[in-house]
Amino acid sequence: MIVTLSQSDVDSLAAGSARLGGIRLLTVHKSQGREFRAVAVIGLNQGQFPDFRATTDEELRAELRIFYVAVTRPSRVLLLTRARTRNGRYGPYRPQPSEFVDWS
Repeated sequence: MIVTLSQSDVDSLAAGSARLGGIRLLTVHKSQGREFRAVAVIGLNQGQFPDFRATTDEELRAELRIFYVAVTRPSRVLLLTRARTRNGRYGPYRPQPSEFVDWS
């Protein structure tokens, strides 16, 4: 299926208009202040969410605040996902679930 969009449609999508249907992919930061009927939070593996670079208590608290923003966006449905296996530099491995999963 091929969908053609006019320039006004592209501009509306870029501005975040809900005029056109479909699925929006947003970062957690972009979703602040908005509400959606359904939200899927992906990548809830340790090292992804919270980010592996968050090593201090302050950075981990900031990651937890970001997670809170993500899980409070839906009005009806929240889907939390994580990978059971991932492909790394040395082949497939089983990542640990995010510590935030137990808090949700």
